[in-house]
Amino acid sequence: MLIDGTDAYTAYKAVVVMGGHNGLLKWPSLKAVETNDWHEYDGIEADLSSPVLDSKEFSVDFYVFGKGSIGLTNLYALVAALRNGSYHAFNFAQVGREAKLRAVSFGDPELYPNGIGVSITFADDFPLNEYEYLAPSSSEPGFYDYLIDETPFTDYGIRIIEGTLKSAINMADVKKNLLRNISIVPGAIYDDPAEDEEPDPNETLVKLSFRDLKLRCYLRAGDLTEFWQNYDALLYDLTQPGARVLTSRLTGRQLSCYYQSCEIEEFLLNPGKVSLIFTITLKVIGDAENAAVLAEEANKDYILAENGKMLEVEFSF
Repeated sequence: MLIDGTDAYTAYKAVVVMGGHNGLLKWPSLKAVETNDWHEYDGIEADLSSPVLDSKEFSVDFYVFGKGSIGLTNLYALVAALRNGSYHAFNFAQVGREAKLRAVSFGDPELYPNGIGVSITFADDFPLNEYEYLAPSSSEPGFYDYLIDETPFTDYGIRIIEGTLKSAINMADVKKNLLRNISIVPGAIYDDPAEDEEPDPNETLVKLSFRDLKLRCYLRAGDLTEFWQNYDALLYDLTQPGARVLTSRLTGRQLSCYYQSCEIEEFLLNPGKVSLIFTITLKVIGDAENAAVLAEEANKDYILAENGKMLEVEFSF
């Protein structure tokens, strides 16, 4: 790892511990989107004309070598370097990532016989900084259980794994009508649209809201170049103007949605294999207008081709 071009181990005897890069891999969240929740319509209306990513804060876990006062001297030198100006250029060579970061806080040190462990929180204020889009290119076999804007997640080297299906079913909550609960009257008085004088027989009277949807993802790549190309491309594609359409051929539904946030579960870097388990949270706006047609088309070959083995998939290492 280099800090402003200086090798962190040579200068401060500092290294990133195993698992310490997880925060670096976490995508920034989307800045708040203006929405309207119309009482007379299902779902919500969101202004997605120009979605933008927020800055992010994350922690990196370091180990600083040195017994006793030597370890403290090395730690103080590392902290002093990070206090010399707000932004610093980091090159996390082990995971093939460069970033311009500023230190936010320093965690309580953990003392060990031969060194000190410390967690440092950084802010990345430049999401997708100077990013030039490269279309995803994966060496993984194709699978068509989940698609985003008609593109299979396997194009990005991603399989949707155990823990997603229940969220994808997305049993929407009922939007609450006018409710009056008067302290001197037993029970409550609830507005029932079916009791209107002239209800529309062609319209569903009870309207639905939608819950957030969590996609638990397993991304695999042959090397770091393929990993970052596909991982960055997915974030870029998810945050383009307009709503995304998530197709779940397991449920036969299409949902209009937009990206909200990401959480990292596990990152593994082995010779010839890079893998990441992470969860993407999507805000569901409502059912896509053409869901029924596309779901019907999907059933013709997809379920038969996979011979019924497309339900939850769990990977082990």
